[in-house]
Amino acid sequence: MAWEPDLEQLGTVTETQVFSFSVKYFQDIVSGEEGGVSTPVYYPVKITAVEANPATVVITNGTLDSTISGSFGPAFDDIVTYMKNDLSYETLDTLTTPPPGTIVWTKLASRPNKKEIISFIPDPTRMRIFNYTCVAGTLDGSGNIPSPIATTNKQIILDDRNWTPGKNALQAAVAETGAA
Repeated sequence: MAWEPDLEQLGTVTETQVFSFSVKYFQDIVSGEEGGVSTPVYYPVKITAVEANPATVVITNGTLDSTISGSFGPAFDDIVTYMKNDLSYETLDTLTTPPPGTIVWTKLASRPNKKEIISFIPDPTRMRIFNYTCVAGTLDGSGNIPSPIATTNKQIILDDRNWTPGKNALQAAVAETGAA
């Protein structure tokens, strides 16, 4: 009995990196008497995300292997506060200010009447772990695995410690408002 890959961690990716990870499960079946030929028999694997995935990540559950693919896109909660021409303030963040999952710099660029950038607070973590439960067994008529023969957990690590894009975006936003 074996999972492919056998490690819990499927891989480490950056925010915009496109990825595709396959998960398979097989059992070696020995035919004949002692010393017979060993043949791997693959079973369907159903992958379920433990945390909510962004829409850019797709799970495809197949009959021989299943995949997690896509890209995570903006997943860190950067925050920008700016002053408007009427001297009121607005705070934008990546994960909750509409549209969610759009970087703060794109949101800021779409706002009219920007007078001055007040603050930029980058998400200091720059690392998230996305967990997945993988269940192997025989599919029923609904595509479910009612009696799993094996279960495991897999994870993808999102790690992006490149601070340069945020620095450049902050400099451009400050230059655009004319504040120094």
